[in-house]
Amino acid sequence: KLNLPPPERTIIHGINDLSKYPLGTHERWILKSPYLMAKKGNLSFASSLEKKKLIQKWIEQQFCREFILEPFFPIELEFGSIFQGAKLMSTSILNENQLGQISGSLVFADEQGLADFLSSSHGIGVLEKWSELKSMIAKTTQVVNDEYFQGWYGIDSMIYKNMDGSLGLYPLIEFNFRKTVDYIVYRLKRFLQQDGV
Repeated sequence: KLNLPPPERTIIHGINDLSKYPLGTHERWILKSPYLMAKKGNLSFASSLEKKKLIQKWIEQQFCREFILEPFFPIELEFGSIFQGAKLMSTSILNENQLGQISGSLVFADEQGLADFLSSSHGIGVLEKWSELKSMIAKTTQVVNDEYFQGWYGIDSMIYKNMDGSLGLYPLIEFNFRKTVDYIVYRLKRFLQQDGV
């Protein structure tokens, strides 16, 4: 409805589907199980399918039979946002380890603190992209609250670099209908603010 995922994103059911898909549009791709969290178990591979046997083995080891296939996006910044209903409660910058798994969060006292950090550490271009990204996320939450869900939920999103160096937006990497780790970050932030930290 909001056209949020990249247009190349698709669902495959096995190695035969993968072999038929036009992978040449990007250098690298990622296979995801829809049931794994924090990027644990994602498989990244070259578009040439040079490690086809490894990919086949990975598919066979999963307990699901449908996989998300999408281009690999070099991440400039990844964000975790927690919502209660349509209200944005908190946004943090997600830190990742060498395996691309979430290892922590960079938290700010308020939205202005986040904006100041983006501007000083990444430049005005990233700050402008963040403003655009926030607008897209707001439209998503409006649809969700109007039609589907009213409780706590988390959205992961990112700014990434294209091959030509320009910045792109991926407003909806994951949509989690539960209290995510960003909820813990939000509660911790409120606890510290009460103590004047």
